Amino acid sequence: MSKKRIGFKVSSMCVLLCLILLTLSLTACLSDVPVEIVKEDYSSTVSNYNNFSYMVEGNNKIYFSRMKADDSASPYEPVDFDAIDVGIYAMDLSGDHIEKISNMYGRFLQVVDDKIYFNTWLPERGLYRMNLDGSELELIIEGAWLNFYIYKDAIYYVADMYHPFRKFDLKTGEESIALDDFGFINWIDDDYIYFSYDHEIPYYYRMNLETQEIQLLKGTDDTPQRFSYDGEAIYYSTFDAIYRIDLSNTDLDSSSMGEEIVHNIHGGHNLIHNGGFFYYFDSRQISNNIVYDLYRVDEKGKKKELLVKDLNQNVRMYILGGELYITEIDSITSLIKGYYRFDFENKTLEPLRFEE
Repeated sequence: MSKKRIGFKVSSMCVLLCLILLTLSLTACLSDVPVEIVKEDYSSTVSNYNNFSYMVEGNNKIYFSRMKADDSASPYEPVDFDAIDVGIYAMDLSGDHIEKISNMYGRFLQVVDDKIYFNTWLPERGLYRMNLDGSELELIIEGAWLNFYIYKDAIYYVADMYHPFRKFDLKTGEESIALDDFGFINWIDDDYIYFSYDHEIPYYYRMNLETQEIQLLKGTDDTPQRFSYDGEAIYYSTFDAIYRIDLSNTDLDSSSMGEEIVHNIHGGHNLIHNGGFFYYFDSRQISNNIVYDLYRVDEKGKKKELLVKDLNQNVRMYILGGELYITEIDSITSLIKGYYRFDFENKTLEPLRFEE
C-alpha cells in the first residue's frame, strides 16, 4: 500500500474520530442545558385540571384557593369549617404581589373571559362565578360540587355522586343530560367528552357531543393515576408506567392499551405533561411513612431526573405561567394551606409569601 493511501486512511480516521468526539461533546453539553417550563402548554392545562384545579392561570395572573395555616383544628376534634379562614387569591406571574379577592374556597377553578368559575362545599355546595377581582359573586347551580367544564357557552357538570353528567346552557338556562353512565369525566375538547367507567375495566372512552356515539379508546387493566391530553394523544400514568394513546389511529377499538413510553416508575401520582417532559410523584416508604419524590422524564423515557425528594404525601403539583408549584395540604381539613415555587436552578422549594 502506498504511503499516500496510508496517509489518506489515517487522515480519514482522524476526521471520523473528531466528528465522534464533537458529537459526544455536543450531547454532553445539551444534557446539561436546563429544561425550561413551557408557558401556555395546552396539555399542562388539562393536567392541572385533572389534579382538581385549585390553581389556574388567566388574564396574566394566577388564581388559587388557600386556607390560613394556623386554622387547623386538633386531630381529636371535629373540624368547624365555618370558623376556618379560607379564600381565593390572585397573584401576578412574578409572585411579587398576592391579594385575597374572595372569602370562598374553590376547586376546579376556570378563568373564562373576565370571569372565574369554581365550585365549593364551603360553606354550602354550589357552582359559582365572579369577576376577576372577586366582585359580583353569583351562584349558578345550587348543590353542584364535583368536576365541571366550561365549553361552548355551556357548563357540563356533575352535581353529586352517582348523578348524570349534565349540560347547563349559559345563554338560555336550559338543562339536559349529556352522559348518564360514566365513572369519571376527564376532559371536553373538539366536541368529544373523554371519560372512563367505574363498573368495568378502567379503559378510556370518548363520546361525540353531537352524535352521542361512544368510542372505546382502550387503556390498561391497572388503575389509571392521572390523565392528560394535548389534542393529538392521551397520556396517562399507572403505578408503574406512563402510556400514550394516539388519537390519529383509526383502529382505536383494537386490544391495544396504548404505547408504554415510560417504564419503571413507582407511583405516577399527579402526572403533568409539559414541553415534551412528564412531571410526577413517585412514592416510597420510610419507616411507617409514605413520602413522595418529584421526577421529570422525557417522552421517550430516556432522561429521568430526580428534582426533589422526601416530600410529605399531602402534596399536589401544578405548572402555570412557566413555573412549577407544589401545594401543601392540611392533613386534618384536607384544605390547601401552603404554596411553594420550585427553583430549578437550586432544586429548592420557595414558599409564597402572604401579607397577613
